Amino acid sequence: MGDEREQGVGCSGLRCAAATDPTALSESARVLEKYPDPSIVQAQIESAEAAHLLAATLLVPYMVYACAHGWLSAVAWIMVVQIGFNLYPVLHLRWARVRINRLDDRMLSRRTRVA
Repeated sequence: MGDEREQGVGCSGLRCAAATDPTALSESARVLEKYPDPSIVQAQIESAEAAHLLAATLLVPYMVYACAHGWLSAVAWIMVVQIGFNLYPVLHLRWARVRINRLDDRMLSRRTRVA
C-alpha cells in the first residue's frame, strides 16, 4: 500500500482523528460558539423563512398575469425560480428549525439535570 503521503493523503485513521479538533466536526458546537442561546438562531431562521415566503408571494401575481396571457413558458420558468430560490430554502430552513429546537431541548434538559 505504501505511505499515505505517496497516495496524496495527508493522514489516515487514528492519526487524522487525533489531529482533528472534535468541535470543528460538530455543527451544533460551531453554532453554540457564536450564539450561546439557540433562540437567537431560531429567530434568524424564522426571519429568513418569512423573507423567502414573502418573495414567493410577490411572484404569484406575475405568474397569474403570465398565465392569463398564455405565456406558459414564462410561468414554467417562474416556477423553476420559485422552487430553486424560495421553496427549497423554506424547506431547508424548516428542517434547520427542527434541529435547533432539538438542540434547545437537549440544552434545557442538561441545565435541569445539573441544577
